[in-house]
Formats: sequence, C-alpha cells, structure tokens
Amino acid sequence: MIKKAVLLTLLMTVFVYGCGYKMAVTGTKAAFKIYPASIENVSKEANIDHLFENEVKSYFSSINALAPQSTADYVGYVTLTGVSSSAAVKLTSGQTATFDLYATLNITVKDKAGNEIFVKSLGSSVTYNQTSSLSASVSNRNNAIKQAVRDALETFRYEFENR
Repeated sequence: MIKKAVLLTLLMTVFVYGCGYKMAVTGTKAAFKIYPASIENVSKEANIDHLFENEVKSYFSSINALAPQSTADYVGYVTLTGVSSSAAVKLTSGQTATFDLYATLNITVKDKAGNEIFVKSLGSSVTYNQTSSLSASVSNRNNAIKQAVRDALETFRYEFENR
C-alpha cells in the first residue's frame, strides 16, 4: 500500500513538473495593490483591445491586486507591444495544425510620488491549434493571446514581489 502511494506521488510529480505544466500562484493575495492607469494595445493585432484590457484587469483582480487609484500602492502602465505567431507543426497536406504564439508586454510601475520603480518588457509563448473551422481557430487564437498575457503577468508578479 505504501509502495503504491509513493509510486503514485512520484508519477504525479513527474507528470506535473515534467510535461511543461507551470504551477500558478494565482488565487493567493498579492503583496501589492495596483491601479492600471493605462492598458494599451500598440501591437499590429487588430480587434483585441478589449480582450487585452479585460485579461489584464481579470488577472489583477484574481490575485486581489486591483485597486482604485485612491487606495492603490502603485500605478501601472501595461502595453501589449507585439503578438507574433509561427507554424509549429505542418501536416503532410501543407495545412498548419498548430501555431506558437508569442506576446510581448511592456510594464511600467510607478509609486504614488510618480517615480518609476519597475520597468520591464516581458514575453510569453503559447501553442494553439488551428482547425478547419474558422470560428474555432479564432477562438483558439484569442484564448492563446489571453493565456500568453496571463503568463507574462504572472512573471511580472513574481519579479515585482521579489525585487
């Protein structure tokens, strides 16, 4: 019985850490409160302004870091500067089955006095599927953009809290 429990624990550890799965720190309270004064998309990616803005606010809200300007510790400026994708797997028919999407965010954080205390460009890569259905492919791409933004913001949170 103990051998089975140890084996199961070992297999779960290998599965979780060995398959590229990234443990998230969301759900726990952030060590800061931030007011996003500017959430801007300057990438060439059209029609994702609201998607980007909603994902940034949703992320900060999920870690209990979103605050009004009057009670925030910091003021943040988040800019999506680039979204690029490249074919990851091509089928023998010449169709692309998956894409690697890379999003780049510039994040600037200022204290209440207006001094820049954090300036960094962060990026994240996500793979998504393209199907024969146009609506499914667009949905997969939008979900990949949201996931890439969320991953870059998780990196920001880690670096900001551990600076």
